Order: sequence, then C-alpha cells, then structure tokens
Amino acid sequence: MVHTALEAAFLRLLAECCGRVSPVRRHKFKWVHVRKNQGELRPIRDDAGAILLGMVMAEGRYRGLPSYQACKDLYDNDEVFKYAASLAGHWGQFNGSLCDIAAKAGTIRHGRIRFDQARVVNILDNLREHYASSSFNYQCVARIYGIGLGRSPCCAQTRSRLFQGCDSVLPAVSGMAFGRLGEVGADFEPEVVRETEHLPDPASRAGLNPRVACGSSS
Repeated sequence: MVHTALEAAFLRLLAECCGRVSPVRRHKFKWVHVRKNQGELRPIRDDAGAILLGMVMAEGRYRGLPSYQACKDLYDNDEVFKYAASLAGHWGQFNGSLCDIAAKAGTIRHGRIRFDQARVVNILDNLREHYASSSFNYQCVARIYGIGLGRSPCCAQTRSRLFQGCDSVLPAVSGMAFGRLGEVGADFEPEVVRETEHLPDPASRAGLNPRVACGSSS
C-alpha cells in the first residue's frame, strides 16, 4: 500500500513512540445487571485511556525526535490540517491529533503499546474528512470532583444587546463595554436580554479568542 508523505510520517513517528511510551493503567466502569432488581458498577480495562495518558506523560521522550518535527511540519503545512487548530483549538493541533490517533489505533499487549498501521491511516483520513467538511460540531465534556463551582451574576439594563464576535470586529461596535467571556456570568434573565446578534468573524481561522460585549442599545 502506498502512503502519502503525511501518513508515512505518522507511521514512522508512532513506531518510534512504541519504545518510549508506556501505558498508564486505567479502568472505566460499566453498569452490569446482576439480579432482577440489582446492578453494580464493575471496572473494565480502558486501553484507549491508558495509551492516551501514556502519550501525554511521555511527551518529553518523543517530542525531540527528528521524526516528530518532520511529521509536525507536514501536518502544519497540510492544505486541510493547517486550519485545524483554528477550528478546534487544542484538539486540532498536531500533538492533539497525534494523541487522538495513538489512543484509537493502539493496543496493549504484554504491557507494551502496538499500533495498527491500517487503523492509523484510516483515522487520519477520517480526521482529514472531518476538518475539510463545511461545518461540524464539537462537544467537550469535563468531570471535576471535589471542587465547588460557582458563578457570578451579571446584571444588565432592560434595553440591552448582547454581541458575540472576535477582537477584530468588537471594537467596531461603538458605545460598548467589553469584557472577556469568562468574566460574564450566565445569569441572564430571558426578559432582560432582548436581542442577540452574531457579528461576522473574519478572523476565526486565525484562532483569535472570542469576546462578549454588553451595553445599552440606542
């Protein structure tokens, strides 16, 4: 099978990672039906999670490899993947894609990681198709244990307008007070925010952080 330059680079890099990355033992839990009215959570092996953690923790061992830099250069200059970081943030960066491919294409045998070449190529093709599509949705979920979460209310006048855009377009909206999205609370009452406008975002592919601006409408 003939591989593209990027595919061959990923295969070469992952082959060199095998001897440098050790899986980190990890289990996930599955709800198992035991009796008629009884079930229990039982631990099961999570090889994908173990490989992903191993890749993250051993990044310093393979990041300096010539094959890493060669693969990264091909990825960053690829006609599709060069926009991935602007579209998906960390998940679209080279190392994010590398760890994702490793977790999905790797298996653990006798405590060592092995990568299926055909699976690597298939996942890379799927990623390319994903980032080349006209639109896509990303759902990010995080579980935080033992931490108290809170939010600060943000009061707005009755005649208020909420604008969402990026740094390059928000300054064009005169008479507005700007603030970072993280500084604006989520306690907006439906009757307070009368109108929502989405401004055009010409710099979205440049990876600029979105901001939110609130102010009184004229």
